[in-house]
Amino acid sequence: MAKVDPYIAFRKVLVKDGRVRILSEKLGTTVREVLGALVHLWAIGDDYADKKGVLHGWKPSDIDEEIGLPGFTAALPADWFAVLDGWAQLPRYQQHNGTTAKTRIADNRRKRASRSCPKKSGQMSGKNVVRGEENRKRIEKKEVLSDICEGLDLGPEDET
Repeated sequence: MAKVDPYIAFRKVLVKDGRVRILSEKLGTTVREVLGALVHLWAIGDDYADKKGVLHGWKPSDIDEEIGLPGFTAALPADWFAVLDGWAQLPRYQQHNGTTAKTRIADNRRKRASRSCPKKSGQMSGKNVVRGEENRKRIEKKEVLSDICEGLDLGPEDET
């Protein structure tokens, strides 16, 4: 199993997301503070969310207190935050920041890096596949001709 890094996926477009601006207005704070609060929330989720995104032991008021923004969780959109059986929940959290999501992101980074590395000797790139096929056919043809020549009895060589 691939090692999962302890990071949180953060989409750059979130900086200009209208929902962040709305949160900023509702909370009377800056967009930067809202972004920081979201990262803090997702860090808590990364450590404590179960497979359904439930933060057992964390009530919305606990999160508001931990983050330092009263009313933060109440102001969040329903697709970002919910309450399930009295506990805070991050809907679709596993899809974005769970173990499988992190593994998928790490695999994509690894593949991208692998594609950008120069090929090692003996590896064929897509351009060389045709040339490699031609070389294989040429070698096979030489082997067949060699086998035919070995089977021919041309008599003793003239050593004069």
